[in-house]
Order: sequence, then C-alpha cells, then structure tokens
Amino acid sequence: MTRQRLFLIAVLTSLAGLPGAGAAQSLVLTGAEASGRGSYAYLGHIAALGDRPLGQGWVLRHWVDRVTYEYRSGAREIEAEAFGYAPAVGYLSAGERLSHGLYGGMRLAHTRLSPDDPGNGSRGWRARPFVQADGVWRMRPGLEQQFVASFELGSGEYYLRDRLAVRIGEGLALGPEIVLKGGRDYDGWQFGVVLSKARVAADLGLNLKLGAAGQRGESTAAYLGVELVKTLGR
Repeated sequence: MTRQRLFLIAVLTSLAGLPGAGAAQSLVLTGAEASGRGSYAYLGHIAALGDRPLGQGWVLRHWVDRVTYEYRSGAREIEAEAFGYAPAVGYLSAGERLSHGLYGGMRLAHTRLSPDDPGNGSRGWRARPFVQADGVWRMRPGLEQQFVASFELGSGEYYLRDRLAVRIGEGLALGPEIVLKGGRDYDGWQFGVVLSKARVAADLGLNLKLGAAGQRGESTAAYLGVELVKTLGR
C-alpha cells in the first residue's frame, strides 16, 4: 500500500475520535464527482466550538480529499493524483437572509505525477496555508444563491463555485452551477445543474449534479456528482 493511501486511512480513522464528533451541533459532509477531465472526492466534519449553536460562532473543520486531473507539459500529458488533509478554524454566521462562513487553515497534501514533472511545484509532499469563504443568500422565498471560494497560498490553486437553487416542490430545489478551478499548471471550468433534496432520511440532505467540464487546451467532457450532508446532534 502506498504512503499516501496509508496517510489518508490514518486521517479518516482519526476523524472518528475528534472532539465534537457525534456531539451536538456538527455536520458531516461527503461527496464525489467524476468526468473525463478528472475526479474529486471528500469527507468533512464541522463542529461548533464552545457552547454556541453551529452557525453562531467559531467552528473547527476537518477535511480530507482526493483529486485527480490531467494537464499538458510541453508535448507530454501528465496525470496528477493528490491526497490532502486540511484542518481549519472558522467563524459562521447564520442570518435570516444571509448565512456565511470564513475559514483559515493549513493543507497537508501529497501529489503524484505520471510521468514525473520536476517543474510542478505541487509534486510530492507539501504543507500550505489556505483561506475559504462560503455562504447562502436567500434572495426571496424559494430562491437562493450558494457560493464557495477558496485559495491556497504558495501554489496559486483556487476553487470558485456559484449555485442558484430554485424550489420546485416540497423539500426539492433545482438550479444551475458554475465552477472555476485550477492553479499554476491547469485551469478548468464546469457548468451544470444540481437537484437538491433537503431530507432523504433523518437529518440527511442530498445533491445530485451533472453537466459539462472543460479545461484549457482540452476537449469538453460530461461530469456527474453526488453530495451528502448529515446533521449530528440537536
């Protein structure tokens, strides 16, 4: 078994024993998406710090993920696979019309390149600070905008996503999403639609998404994805 997979297993195992895991006021988030341009899978946990409810103060966030992508270096096509762990401290504020969160932390990651590309600054092990902002703007009843923006210092890696959710039924929403992502070695985009169901089981929400994904210098491909959000505690 490779070192990066052992690292990921160790982090996943440690998540089960985190302070606040399974306690009141926490969320577990997981999901995956795949296309001909790459893939992304993640598992995260967000827990309130102190006695305040989640969404009204400081939080501790843990996040593990796996990313694959391809890019061209000269005449060569490089395949990249990265495993990462990103603990962060954040502050959440939940209002009637606007809810948002701000996070800052450190991402420890290992990137494997095939064939190797010594000019890629993200190859091998690295630890770099990152910042993230996300939020929901409830524009009117049945219509809301959801956004995420993150940036990793030192690598130039970024991720921007904007979604519009329109209520189409009891607990159901449908709307478009646009994603811009990349770094020093590649720039990509996605455009698709997301179907959301607020409750598929006890305290469990589901998003299904599909669309088209593209990358600079590459052809467009379809992508599919699923996201789950589980509320723990009260």
